[in-house]
Amino acid sequence: MKYNIFYPLFRNIVRLRKLSLERYNWNIEMKVLELNCEIDTFIKYINKKNKRDEIMNNLKQSQLISKNLR
Repeated sequence: MKYNIFYPLFRNIVRLRKLSLERYNWNIEMKVLELNCEIDTFIKYINKKNKRDEIMNNLKQSQLISKNLR
């Protein structure tokens, strides 16, 4: 049996809905959650791209150094 990674999230969402607190509309909350996920994905993409660019620059520099040493 696979563990559903979303189960704790859904359980907490249901528990939050039962609380008697003033909150925003459910649709707004879901859009904020969706936006948060998209921002997180975008940041991961940019960090990955920056890391890849840094590696490529280091590789190019090392190739230039090795050419100059020949």
